[in-house]
Amino acid sequence: MLTDMNGKYADVGEVVIFPDGRFNYQQDSEGKTLPKEPGTAGMAFVAVRQKDKDTCEAFFDSRGIERTLASRPNLMAGSFALDSVLQKRKYGEWKDSGIRRVIFVTRSEYLYHALFNGQVYIWQRHEWMVKRDGLLIERPNSDLWEDLIDIPNDFEDIGIEVETKYPEKDNYSVLNTLVENPILLALQASNGTGLIKDKWFEKTFGDLNKKAERQQNSICCVSL
Repeated sequence: MLTDMNGKYADVGEVVIFPDGRFNYQQDSEGKTLPKEPGTAGMAFVAVRQKDKDTCEAFFDSRGIERTLASRPNLMAGSFALDSVLQKRKYGEWKDSGIRRVIFVTRSEYLYHALFNGQVYIWQRHEWMVKRDGLLIERPNSDLWEDLIDIPNDFEDIGIEVETKYPEKDNYSVLNTLVENPILLALQASNGTGLIKDKWFEKTFGDLNKKAERQQNSICCVSL
């Protein structure tokens, strides 16, 4: 569903995406944050299309994630947002809109610097491997990075240019002018129901968690 808005967020023919990911850290009895992983998380975005110099339309979406690591929600939100916007541009309500550019505005320095400086393409050329403590290992979150740079390739026939921007902290107030705040949407999704699975996490750690649960159940049964 598209929602009309007033204001200027970009030039006509451009879409600005505001994605955000939230990891749901647990708290102890005193309200202190516990650096415990895995946990639930949320990803969300608000996308704004500039219709003319004074008016625009926006749409938003969010998803909750059942179990993941803290470094992953912002990347998942980025892929989710970009794919959703390009799907709408190719097949949905924005098919005949003349949109030619997507501006990706992220508050995640991790995401911004990898995309803006092109580091992610260097990582890809090295087949997502990195040397740590003398050992060659797979770069963290390589599955999400690969998804993120592959998405525009899937829509190259519509000729969309993607640009990345990082808002300075004193410009975060722009989030308060949106039809919905992506930070709050992601937070709500992380505490919601109908959570989706992080396929990489389930493939990597799912069996280990099940094994630990079986062992714990066995201990409980023996103690009884």
